[in-house]
Amino acid sequence: MRAPVPELERSRVPGAGGRINWDTQHAVYCSNLTSKDVSDLHTVFLDEPRYGGYIDVSYTSPVRDYVASTLVSQMLLSDGIALVGHGVEEPVIGSEDPMRFGFRDHGLRLVSLMDDYFDTFLSYKVEIGHTAGAEMDRTLNLAAITGTIVDVESCPIVVPALKLDGYLLKKDDRLRLMTRIGLQDVTPDELAGVIREKLLQRYIYDLKYAEEGTPTFAVTAEFASADGTPTRRLIALKYDANERAISLVSVH
Repeated sequence: MRAPVPELERSRVPGAGGRINWDTQHAVYCSNLTSKDVSDLHTVFLDEPRYGGYIDVSYTSPVRDYVASTLVSQMLLSDGIALVGHGVEEPVIGSEDPMRFGFRDHGLRLVSLMDDYFDTFLSYKVEIGHTAGAEMDRTLNLAAITGTIVDVESCPIVVPALKLDGYLLKKDDRLRLMTRIGLQDVTPDELAGVIREKLLQRYIYDLKYAEEGTPTFAVTAEFASADGTPTRRLIALKYDANERAISLVSVH
């Protein structure tokens, strides 16, 4: 990631004396970190001459958009196994090491997968609204739990008035939550619009089936709190196959 550093800042970096090419910087994207994780990583790397610091991209920002459009996903490490892509050639599953990283030398079992499958199902994608291919990702994401292709732009979004007026805008804890994100006066139609907008911009999470078999999932939504700082909420939803509609379950 290109990040020129002012002269004043360069002088504060240990070992910076002419050994670092400040015209080019490299970035690593980390997710699901606690505040302590971030602090620990920062402390570990602080004295490393090549370390230039970190940027918090927890919320939507131009920096996160830039990172999503420039970083690549090359491997997946899980339980001592390194999963990588090996191009479009057969076999579908092999043991090639196209990056010549030496996974086996590090005690890892190497499994390679045809790129078409690795890129579609195993590559990590930074969540932003308009990355190339993101629309297809979201379509497949939703189809994985509903069992059908759902056109979010035309699919009915149902916000039961009783759910909104009788629960989210009535129960003290729920009303406080809705007030913090500026939705204390929202109507069912307005909230349905918010849900549709987020489904068109975000991936879905927490995919599972209710006891009666109804597909349920959740989408994250960012809002500005009363003091202007960003905050994130989870909107729980379900898919009604008979009505071919997405319905609100709750807001957390």
